[in-house]
Amino acid sequence: MDEHKDDVLKELVDVVKENSETIETFKDAFVDTQKTHVETQERYEALTLDTRKSFEDLERQTRSDRILESKRQRRDTYVITTVSLLSICVTSILGFYLTMQIQKMKSRDTQLSALYKQENALENTINNMVSKKDDLMMAMVNFRGVRDEKQQECKDNKFLSKSSYEFRQRLFAADYKLVGATYNITGIFSSEIFIKVKTFLTDSSVDKTRICTKDSLTDNVLAKKQYEINNLMLDSINNLKKKKDKIINRVEQIERQN
Repeated sequence: MDEHKDDVLKELVDVVKENSETIETFKDAFVDTQKTHVETQERYEALTLDTRKSFEDLERQTRSDRILESKRQRRDTYVITTVSLLSICVTSILGFYLTMQIQKMKSRDTQLSALYKQENALENTINNMVSKKDDLMMAMVNFRGVRDEKQQECKDNKFLSKSSYEFRQRLFAADYKLVGATYNITGIFSSEIFIKVKTFLTDSSVDKTRICTKDSLTDNVLAKKQYEINNLMLDSINNLKKKKDKIINRVEQIERQN
C-alpha cells in the first residue's frame, strides 16, 4: 500500500516536474513573447513617432512652401501690376508728350507762317515806299532845276525873256511828273507828309506873276523843304524796317528753340 502511494507520489512528482518544465518553457516563451511584444511596441511607437515627425515636417515644409508660393504670387502680382501701371503711365506720358510736341510744332509752324507773312508784307511795303520816295525826290529835283533856270531870268521882280516853246514843254513835263509822283504817295505815307508835299507844290508854283515876285520862294528854300520831306519819309521807312528786324529776330528765336 505504501509502495503504491510512493509510486503515485513519484508519478505525481514526475508529472509536476514535467509540468514545471513545461510551465517554465511556457513562461520563458511568454517572457520572450512579452519582450518581443514590448520591443515591437517600442519600435511601433518609435516608427509612429518618426512617421508623425515626418508628417509634421512635411506639413511644415508644405506650409512653408505655400507661404513662399503665396509670397511669390503676391510679388509677381505686384510686379505685374506695377509694370502695367508704369507702362500705362509711360504710354500716357509719351502720348501726352507727343501730343504736346505736335501741338507745339503746329503752333510753331503757325507762328512762323504768320511772321513770314508779316515780314514779306513789310518788305513789300518798304520797297514800295522807297520806290515812291525816290520817284518823288527825283521829280522834285527835276522840277526845281527847270524852275530855277526860269527864275534866274527874273529882274526887278519881272520875267524878262519870253518862254520858248521848248522851255514850256520842259516845264510842263517836270510839273506833270511832280504832280503824278505826289499823288502816287497817297495812302502810302502819312497824311502829314502828303500835306507837306502838296504845300511844296503850291509854294513852287511857276506862275509868271509869282515866280519873280519878292515873296516867291528861291530854290534854296525849296531844297530845304524837299530835304525835310525826304527825312520824314526816311523816318517812316526806317520805322517799318525796325518792325521787320523785330520780326526777323523773333523768327530766329523760334527756330533756335526748336
